[in-house]
Amino acid sequence: MPRKKRENSPINMYHIVLRGTNQQVLFESHADYERMIMQISKAKNLVPFELHAYCLMSNHVHLLIEAHYEDVPIMVHNIKTTYARRYNIKVSRTGSLFESKYGSKAIYTSRQYRNTVRYIHQNPFKAKLIYIQELHKYKWSSMRAFHNKESELIAENTVLRVFEQFSNEDFFEFHLHSTDEDAFEHCFQRLSDQDAQTYVMSKLEGRIDHLQDVQRLDVPKRNEILIEIKQLGLPVNQISRLTGVGRNTIQRA
Repeated sequence: MPRKKRENSPINMYHIVLRGTNQQVLFESHADYERMIMQISKAKNLVPFELHAYCLMSNHVHLLIEAHYEDVPIMVHNIKTTYARRYNIKVSRTGSLFESKYGSKAIYTSRQYRNTVRYIHQNPFKAKLIYIQELHKYKWSSMRAFHNKESELIAENTVLRVFEQFSNEDFFEFHLHSTDEDAFEHCFQRLSDQDAQTYVMSKLEGRIDHLQDVQRLDVPKRNEILIEIKQLGLPVNQISRLTGVGRNTIQRA
């Protein structure tokens, strides 16, 4: 059966996933992670592309790249074969290191782009390697580069233009939410405190008389309400102002 042709992105944007064959570990040391990052950078000498986000996990790699359709397989082949050759020599192994077929998803819209950036950066949290509030502390992810303003490898300015309606705080806040929250679209259209209060109270449907009452509820009920408010997409700072509950309490709920 012939392989399905890979999608062609109208904006030349692709989410690439490279997986170790049979869940083979790809990185056994910090030097291995650094070698992969170096190889991604060197691949730019072969074909032109921009790296918008990345995350290296123990047995797979996520890349969000901007490249011409025909250049993507050339770039991927170069990264896989060069890294695999050096890794196999180091650990005295033979055979394929990566799955022969890499994952590739075409990006079509700015919303899909934003969700893909978030999905990539949330990988260490989903693997239970780090708390979601500390995504920037994971060393092998572009989230750390954004936080520390160390963007030699990534097209930081291009990424932030797609998030142009976000402040720096909003950019990191965006990553605290799950990727399937349609309600988080409100973050793109920031509500005033008055409008946010009206919106939240309409969603809570009379369960409390005033948002400031949240801080006086027993812990299980308070957390239930806070979770529901967070799912509406309001920033933590704004929720704190409206409810009187501290930021840390809101984030832990």
